[in-house]
Amino acid sequence: MMNVGEMTEALVRQKKMKKIQKSLKKLSLRRRDPGEGVEVEVNGEGHVKQIRILDPGLLDPGRKKDLERALVWTLQRAQEDARAESEKRMKELLGDLPLPF
Repeated sequence: MMNVGEMTEALVRQKKMKKIQKSLKKLSLRRRDPGEGVEVEVNGEGHVKQIRILDPGLLDPGRKKDLERALVWTLQRAQEDARAESEKRMKELLGDLPLPF
């Protein structure tokens, strides 16, 4: 059974965790593909907020594969950035406790 000090610490961490989760929802991360033709914006949870096609030439039917590759690459990197930011913030909160992801 937890003692009062442990319960208090758990409640404080829970409040901090909720604050971090709220801040991650509001956070905006942007990533561009190496060719600068596509930009993706995600929140700190990795949810896509916006996709921008910066190079109108990518909309040419003959460049469909280029657009698809740029979108996949950029989406993956943006979501990786979000995951890294989330892990960083959680690690600051939890210290050396192992993270479940």
